[in-house]
Amino acid sequence: MSDTFKPQLNETEKRVFDELLDSIGFKIEKQVNILVVVDSPYIWQSNQDNSLALKNVIDSITSSFFGFLNFEIHIATREGKPALDTKVGPYTPRYSGFRFDMKIDGRDVIDDYQQLWLLSSRFTGNPDEDPNPGDTMALIPNDAELATLTAWMNEKQGGIFASGLHEAVGANMSYRIPRIRSMRRWTMANGSPFNGGQNRVETLRPNGPPQDPIYPSTHNYDTSMQPLQWVVIEQEQVGAFTLQKRPHSILCHPQRGPIDVMPDDAAEGLCYDNSEIQTNLIYDFDGSGPKAEYPPGTNGTITPIPKVIAYGSTLGSPPYNLASAQIARPQFPLLNAYDGHKAGVGRCVTQSSYMHWHDSHTNAIKQENGESWEKVSRFYLNVAAWLCPPGYVNNDIIASAAFLPIRAGTAGRYSSSLSDQDLGQRVKAELVDIYGTCLVTESLLEYFLDMYRESQPFDPPLDQCLTCLPFKLVEHAMLAGVVRQGIQLANDIRQVAFEQRGQKIKKIRSLQAFILSGAQEAVQRLAENTLRENANQRTMWERLAFPEGS
Repeated sequence: MSDTFKPQLNETEKRVFDELLDSIGFKIEKQVNILVVVDSPYIWQSNQDNSLALKNVIDSITSSFFGFLNFEIHIATREGKPALDTKVGPYTPRYSGFRFDMKIDGRDVIDDYQQLWLLSSRFTGNPDEDPNPGDTMALIPNDAELATLTAWMNEKQGGIFASGLHEAVGANMSYRIPRIRSMRRWTMANGSPFNGGQNRVETLRPNGPPQDPIYPSTHNYDTSMQPLQWVVIEQEQVGAFTLQKRPHSILCHPQRGPIDVMPDDAAEGLCYDNSEIQTNLIYDFDGSGPKAEYPPGTNGTITPIPKVIAYGSTLGSPPYNLASAQIARPQFPLLNAYDGHKAGVGRCVTQSSYMHWHDSHTNAIKQENGESWEKVSRFYLNVAAWLCPPGYVNNDIIASAAFLPIRAGTAGRYSSSLSDQDLGQRVKAELVDIYGTCLVTESLLEYFLDMYRESQPFDPPLDQCLTCLPFKLVEHAMLAGVVRQGIQLANDIRQVAFEQRGQKIKKIRSLQAFILSGAQEAVQRLAENTLRENANQRTMWERLAFPEGS
């Protein structure tokens, strides 16, 4: 936790605050553990010290400030004999001979992690066919591994990021994993592009005149970036002629807006487009019976399925002078995401190429340290945040808002005398600087829907409601209600520290209900005021439409 997030309390008050955090019902998860799983020396080759070539990604995520959350990243390789080495540095494998059902002291290793990032470069056999599970050198997960993995995905709601390269590079580890297998093209048998020829997916961009040769040996490693065509997830009318659009929260930068660039690559793979995803697949790795790859939504809602959240494009050769005579692709599915939380399971993200994360493709961009690195490094952090199990980020955002009145440097900025809209607007601006506007809105919408479901069995048709209030008014009301409870919380903490009475601690232990009740009360106030104003407007229009004596 950064210094700006430390409460502005004296020593006695800090002790009470720490005691509160240790005992509250509203659990603030502070630690997110991510395990990067690899299966081939190929991904190690760019660093002379034999360390994983994701140093830039690891450093940018683990050093980032993200509210109360701290990210820690470990590495596992499927090669070698099973072993654990806790003394290794952050860029070398902690586990060797790793399997998804690997146990240490009788406990499944993956249960210590909230996310798995699968970066596979191994494939064996004919790239036109699925890998052979009987090939022991292929390191393909068997049914026992997949049974443990899918239980972790479903019951622990663990998040998975997976990627490979062209042809069948990466298929061995991922092509059988539920949801992951149907989000990305893992073999040429199901449409993964060849490394050469017209169907090659080369996204390299020239850093000079279009006629200059574009060579993978140099342009793979320069500062030129490929443009992203991000998909509109939400839009809102904010003026008579202004429509405000936003991307998926993975592609949302707090200050720079949409993340619309990505490191380019000489030969990428492909994700499936929305209409191509097989949503009726089943699996049964433990013999207990077939299970749906995409379970139905909770609370009677529709079944969530993966969606493409960004498309890439390629240049044609000709007119561009590429190493391979490829056709131009105006659009190809580069990045997709599955929100499993809506079905009570973990989230998934797949991408066309893991070279977007590789040190060899990011070193020059990081060294330049400009807007491109700001955007792409935030992309890595956003993926890590979005893949967390339920409650991690949402509770972190709400807790961050609630603790604003006792944070260092915030004295006087959050007064209970302000209106809900003014107070909420100040709070949102503070949160957006940390989490980004997309993630804040997404989290508040989930809390709002939870409140709605208490009285209604289904989700409100927000995308069809032409007369609804702008959701930002609801956001401001919710945040104002949360902070008003935070002001009372700060007073309670100081009173407890002053009086040293244990019963006061009990009063504020159920923090979740305490904080969210403030949000609910504020939304109720907003609804009542809106109904009252609508009634007044109706009376006015009726008088104009039906004047007395007419």
